[in-house]
Amino acid sequence: MISNFYARLLSQLTSGLQTHQANNKDHLRHPVTARIRFIDGLLGILAQAKLFRHSSSISQTVEKHIAAMEPHFEGLAWLYERLADETSRQTLIEVLAFRLLGSRHIRISAVHDAFWKSVPVVCAHAVEKRHTQSVNLLDGWLDDFDLKHHGYPVRLRAHRLNVMNTFLLEQYRFKATGVNVGVKPGDVVIDGGGCWGDTALYFADQVGEPGKVHVFEFSPANLTLMNRNLGENPALCGRIQIHQAAIWDNSTDQLTFDEAGPGTTLGKGGLHARTRAIDEWATTEKVSKIDFIKMDIEGAEGKALSGARETIKTHRPTLAVALYHALEDFTNLPKMIDEMAPGYRFHLGHYTIHNEETILFAIQ
Repeated sequence: MISNFYARLLSQLTSGLQTHQANNKDHLRHPVTARIRFIDGLLGILAQAKLFRHSSSISQTVEKHIAAMEPHFEGLAWLYERLADETSRQTLIEVLAFRLLGSRHIRISAVHDAFWKSVPVVCAHAVEKRHTQSVNLLDGWLDDFDLKHHGYPVRLRAHRLNVMNTFLLEQYRFKATGVNVGVKPGDVVIDGGGCWGDTALYFADQVGEPGKVHVFEFSPANLTLMNRNLGENPALCGRIQIHQAAIWDNSTDQLTFDEAGPGTTLGKGGLHARTRAIDEWATTEKVSKIDFIKMDIEGAEGKALSGARETIKTHRPTLAVALYHALEDFTNLPKMIDEMAPGYRFHLGHYTIHNEETILFAIQ
């Protein structure tokens, strides 16, 4: 199957280079200017007329991306072999091809149609009030949303991307033929990287009254908005407990950071965060049951997994771990899980039409 990985990736790249993808840019995440629209449209016309030739600058960019990926090919082939379903394997091939060729040539098929169906919802149908809070990221504004007509008893202040990824595309649930991986009623969930509370509210709705969500977040600005959003949902907030800490491989560090909303990262800045290892927390708090652990913590997933080793071995929870922050995470994180708790099956989901939000699901 490893040789099949290389053959499929090569085939995907070959067909991608012969194709010009229209309507394949996420304007909510990466605003598209009139100039970019014009260039994409022109390239599309030239491609249809078979007049388009790849410029030397495009070739140089692709060669640069291949050189960066080359040291990881063996590990990526290993991950391909370990993925437990065909949808996951195809998603991996398309995500890697996208990273090499970009949006003009590669469409990530698993999410493309669902993404465009969700755009009108987050841009109009679910919006209760526009531009209710300014932020120094993305397009500069958060909106107020009411999702009661879209399957969730949730009201919150967030960016459109939060609503799309968490609630509409269900970033922390994997579905394929014969496979449905996600939070279940009665589950105890660890939400690593709670940000503004959208994922905590999603999980709280999924676990129902018997369940519990432990959300870890260290940014004061994020926590302020999270508490505001939880207060808007009294029927759900009783299932959520906030822990002001950064999940890490120990509970003794004080790490620096700067406020950056969903992109807040540890390691540099003028503020300080207390760390907490999941193993130490679970032992200290005498947590008897952990069913699902989500980690999307801006590149700290490896440290957090190291600090959850005994919890994973003992409780065997379902894991939903972000891989997209670094290419090496595509191999290092699955191998770490495989080493600490043999027997997990892997699935791969992707929840944008660009190269972010690739999630590894590990289940028993």
